[in-house]
Amino acid sequence: MMTYLQGVLKAYGLLPLTEDAFVMVEVNGVGYQALTSQRALGQMAHHPVESPIQLYTHMVVRPEQWTLVGFPTHEERDLFVLLQGASGVGVKVALAILSALSVSEIAQAIVSQNHKALTAAKGVGPRLAQKLILDLKEKLTAWQKTAPARQRLNPSGQLGHTLPGSDSESAAGFNWPRTPAYQDAEAVLLSLGYSEAEVWDSFQQSLATNPVEGAVDAETVLKTALQWLATR
Repeated sequence: MMTYLQGVLKAYGLLPLTEDAFVMVEVNGVGYQALTSQRALGQMAHHPVESPIQLYTHMVVRPEQWTLVGFPTHEERDLFVLLQGASGVGVKVALAILSALSVSEIAQAIVSQNHKALTAAKGVGPRLAQKLILDLKEKLTAWQKTAPARQRLNPSGQLGHTLPGSDSESAAGFNWPRTPAYQDAEAVLLSLGYSEAEVWDSFQQSLATNPVEGAVDAETVLKTALQWLATR
């Protein structure tokens, strides 16, 4: 399976007939053309032609066509895979969603069941947006399984984090609950590209505003954390 391309940026822009966003990368003398999102295309301004570049890729195989897609980050690539696997969402619609909204905005819209936000994407009406939320709410939480293994044992033997540059005393100043719900939410936030420090702060601030009483599920934790991260 082709998971990334590392080579030289040769071209990017819109295909003349379809106006699909694309990027072309040369790897060892072979040119690869990948479809991408309009948002990712905007980031190509930071990569001059003939400069080194790495794209995270996915090959969509259909009986009538094979389509290579590529993105600057693995979070975008992984979210694309989730989106285009949902009922009624193909390559073009998944790219349209990633063009209209950032990774964190898409995640927040899904976990908060904000179907109106998803309709900002071309080709996504209210009915499709609602179906997409139903299909992906659980899958987004399960996305933790594809995230890099960033969890480690803290001195108490539980899963947790010591922030870079912090000593044990300052790290002990705030301990978010090491329950499966918080661990699942943490893994999803890390896979979305948030740093450990941002995840730590989101849990600290959300718990300070809404103290946890009794059991809480991962969806509630994730929704509250994303709402704080979106307004900071």
